[in-house]
Amino acid sequence: MTIDEIIRKELDIEDKSLTRLCVDAEINFKNAIRVNNIVNNFIKPIEATHDKDHEKFFKENGYLELGQLFSDDELDQLTNIIDNEPGYNYHIAANAYNREAKVFSDDLDWNIMSYEPSVFLKSEVLLKKITDPKLLSLVQAYLGCFPTMYSVNCVWSKFTSETFKTQLKHRDYDDFKFLSFFVFLTDIDDDNGPHMYYPKTQNGEEPNCDPVIIKGKKGTVFLADVYGFHNGVPLNSGKRCLLWCRFGLMLNNMHYKDQCHLFKQKPENIFSKIEDNEHNRYLLRGFLDT
Repeated sequence: MTIDEIIRKELDIEDKSLTRLCVDAEINFKNAIRVNNIVNNFIKPIEATHDKDHEKFFKENGYLELGQLFSDDELDQLTNIIDNEPGYNYHIAANAYNREAKVFSDDLDWNIMSYEPSVFLKSEVLLKKITDPKLLSLVQAYLGCFPTMYSVNCVWSKFTSETFKTQLKHRDYDDFKFLSFFVFLTDIDDDNGPHMYYPKTQNGEEPNCDPVIIKGKKGTVFLADVYGFHNGVPLNSGKRCLLWCRFGLMLNNMHYKDQCHLFKQKPENIFSKIEDNEHNRYLLRGFLDT
């Protein structure tokens, strides 16, 4: 049995057609501990090399701003990937309103557009960043075990006077414990759709303070536990582009609902760009054609 089959059997969650694993915070906490124990017995955690102050802040608040982790050249390589790449009219390509694909432009009348996962799985820049031991060490500390990357996506939003559903305050329910690694691929200010996060709601609490508005120059990176309340602020003008990778405890139901499992890459194409080791293969197993 694979590790994911073991987890599903132990927790009786074998039906991958279910969207949400659980909406109850207390049950999520208990199940996360159970999965932590299974995973930690299956694959050894990596050495802790991250900033302990970052870990403390992240665990207390549910989000963490990391500043600029990409050079200008790396950002150019990321944005060049989608210059002429067709995308789909929804925030998840597999769930698009229709299968018509278009290249993003100022003339496009869609207020939301996303790309298939394979687009960025070919990026050496992104693969190196998400397999950086210091980042994975921090993610591991937050989740309680070595992570599984189950989703990668890139979304354009633009002002059309319409509000898309992810621009309304909400929680996500992908896994018993999970987080997103976000990268701004355009400059984002108060007018063109900053990210709004409600601190200290990541463990099921209701908001009891003002939300944090996360904005910044192209290349700004932050982590967020998106079980906590959050949303993209509706745009007043312009456009914005946001890239994300999601890390969880397993290849969860959302991995299958969003059809990420259909975008497998040949291992030699991945490991010609990053180190071929046990942890990287485990991290990316949902996207490896093995």
